[in-house]
Amino acid sequence: GESVQQTNDGGYIIAGYTSSYGAGYSDVYLIKTDSIGNTLWTKTYGGSGYDYGYSVQQTNDGGYIIAGSKYISSYEYENVYLIKTDGNGNTLWTKTYGGSRNDYGYSVQQTNDGGYIIAGIYDSWVYLIKTDANGNTHWTKTYRGSSNAYGYSVDQTSDGGYIVGGSISNGTNHYDVYLIKTDSNGDTLLTRTYGGSNYDYGKSVQQTSDGGYIIAGYTNSYGAGGDDVYLIKVNDFNIIQPDGGEYVGGGETYNIIWNKILTPESLYIYYSTDSGATYPNLIGKMYNPSEDDTTFTWNVPNINCKSAKIKIVAFIYNEYPSATSDSVFTIDIDFPTSFSLVSPAYLDTTSTTPVFEWHKSYDSTAGFSHYEIYVDNILLGSSSDTFFEPEVDNRLTTGWHTWYVKAVDNAGHKTSSNDSFYIYAKSFHLLSPHDSSWTNQSNPTFSWEAFNPPTGVNLIKYQLFINYGIDRDSISPSDTSINSSSYLGEAAYTWYIQAVTDNGVEWPTIELRTIRIDKTAPNSFDLIAPVDSAITDSMPAFVWHSSFDGLSGIKKYELWIDDSLTVDNIHDTTCSSANIKTEGVHTWFVVAVDSAGNEKQSGDTNTIIVDTQAPIVPILIAPDNGMTTNDPLPHPITFIWGKVAKELLYKGKRNGINDNRGSLVRYN
Repeated sequence: GESVQQTNDGGYIIAGYTSSYGAGYSDVYLIKTDSIGNTLWTKTYGGSGYDYGYSVQQTNDGGYIIAGSKYISSYEYENVYLIKTDGNGNTLWTKTYGGSRNDYGYSVQQTNDGGYIIAGIYDSWVYLIKTDANGNTHWTKTYRGSSNAYGYSVDQTSDGGYIVGGSISNGTNHYDVYLIKTDSNGDTLLTRTYGGSNYDYGKSVQQTSDGGYIIAGYTNSYGAGGDDVYLIKVNDFNIIQPDGGEYVGGGETYNIIWNKILTPESLYIYYSTDSGATYPNLIGKMYNPSEDDTTFTWNVPNINCKSAKIKIVAFIYNEYPSATSDSVFTIDIDFPTSFSLVSPAYLDTTSTTPVFEWHKSYDSTAGFSHYEIYVDNILLGSSSDTFFEPEVDNRLTTGWHTWYVKAVDNAGHKTSSNDSFYIYAKSFHLLSPHDSSWTNQSNPTFSWEAFNPPTGVNLIKYQLFINYGIDRDSISPSDTSINSSSYLGEAAYTWYIQAVTDNGVEWPTIELRTIRIDKTAPNSFDLIAPVDSAITDSMPAFVWHSSFDGLSGIKKYELWIDDSLTVDNIHDTTCSSANIKTEGVHTWFVVAVDSAGNEKQSGDTNTIIVDTQAPIVPILIAPDNGMTTNDPLPHPITFIWGKVAKELLYKGKRNGINDNRGSLVRYN
């Protein structure tokens, strides 16, 4: 058994070779088991010679792909052998690859495109074969240095390339672990070797979740003696910055950044000025850096160079992995050329959104990047062209301002314009609606003060902007108010007015305002007291439940008596200030008003009866005035008075209200 993998059903597939079964001296041997290793079926593949299976993987269709070697009897050598089977091990097709010497396939993996990648040995070279889904060759590659090299394992990496693990002769009749990283076409991106003074082999490699690699094999250079299992965790050592294409300012500082690697003993950082042909210039050294030390501040030389590269060499346990910039970057000491402003010119009167213009600047080394526009020493915006017009919400304030421009090259060098101009920004005011005000109108009226253009310039029209788009164009220059042309739904809208003069200048108002539309009435609510038909005095306490408005909110309540507004601007749910001066029957209700002017009347209207006069003075009946008695004391005396009736007239009906005071017994 040379290779094993767990299958989708929880069992296992084993590939190797056998001399016990099959058609030849040795055949490829495939065994399928259940989850506890019980044999489900076995298959052999090959001819009459020597055939070996070294690697197996379950494929996306549920079948299997096997890599190994096949004996070619007519030439008496071996070739890479690839076998595709269905889920029961039945052969679908076979392929052989190689030359006229011994070639072996030690590792196979299905690739993202449905094809296969095979790693092995071509004579004394690492052998990499890429095929389509039917085993047809896309390309082949061989790799080695000046000595023999062998490939034993391959894994497709997250970038679509491949990582190959194996061994390479170290020139002393011993071998080191050999790691090769390629792109998707098999072209070498980097190579690494690991090991000591004896022999060390890498038999399996896989990319890890952190982007690095894990290599398994065996070593005679390290360990407890003899051959020991050798496990190596490495990172894909890369320079992050500068990685190529950057522009770096000469004579300035610049941070060189790389990814984490295993804790090195030291790092040496170099730069090249000949596209990486040589690296004679040492930038700096780092001794015993931590794994998190991935930045070095470089004092960039004061030179112009369009072909610079960086190289970092790490020293890790007698190994020397290195990384270089992927492509060249530029070192630049030149500044953009001088240039002048054009308009608005010195002492010009302009709008609050003027079009700034200037002459062009150049940079021959790093190349030109952009311009920065400053007003009153504050960055207003940037432009890649020689003009800039600020947005209306980034407009100038009314009054005097100073403006100038800076040209910036790709290395960050800046050159200020030769001049700075003093200009006056002119505008005019909005009147109504006020900012953040509410309305219930779908096409509200907007008004503004008249614009007074500069001398020699004529006003030709106004424009109404709603949400930064023109809602009304060609408004007469004699008008200072207008309704929106579009139907505005319930939402918030930004609006402003723009005056246009015959010289083509647009003059926006000083302000941008927001108007909010709410066309939904407040929620319904009910009265509490006085209850319907209650008798009250002339200043009763009116009480009601609160209303609610989810958009503009409740602004006020109004108390209405006999269909007339009696008390306005009530901000609570009670009112005791209404003075009802006439006796009799009255009706009352409350209206809730939201901030947009929508109204909602209370769900009920109550009747009250107002009584403001005291009862008529009663007639005394007994005892008579001046009456005496001979009864011994103490004795009770009974006082008696007449019943009093008070009557009110309302709508032709008579309602009697009886004030009965009763009898009083008093002891003298």
